[in-house]
Amino acid sequence: MPCSAWQPFKTTNLLLVAGAIGLASIAAVPAQADEVTIVPPRVIVAPPAGVLLAPSAPPLAPPEVIPSAPDQSVSWRPGHWVWNEGDANWIWAPGSYVTRPRATAMWQPGHWVERPDGSYIWDEGRWN
Repeated sequence: MPCSAWQPFKTTNLLLVAGAIGLASIAAVPAQADEVTIVPPRVIVAPPAGVLLAPSAPPLAPPEVIPSAPDQSVSWRPGHWVWNEGDANWIWAPGSYVTRPRATAMWQPGHWVERPDGSYIWDEGRWN
């Protein structure tokens, strides 16, 4: 009975294959699944060259005495804190008058903006 002889071999062959797959899948499972910790990748975005970054918020700005404008062609640029990476400290850059690019232009002061990672980035001032 060739058909009967073939059937047990086929079943045994399938059992062997299924057993091998089962052992392979068991080997891939950690010993205790509750100890598996999935850590999301940390993405660090570096600022472009020339961009000022600071590890913390700047101190409060000290009061400034604004002198009288020499004429109408200038606008007051307030002082601001600058992060000194080399010495790891804040340096005060005092305010000054700057020449307007056009008669109606007003200076929009720069400021430090907090980033999601807790550091601060300098948003440069500009003319409006």
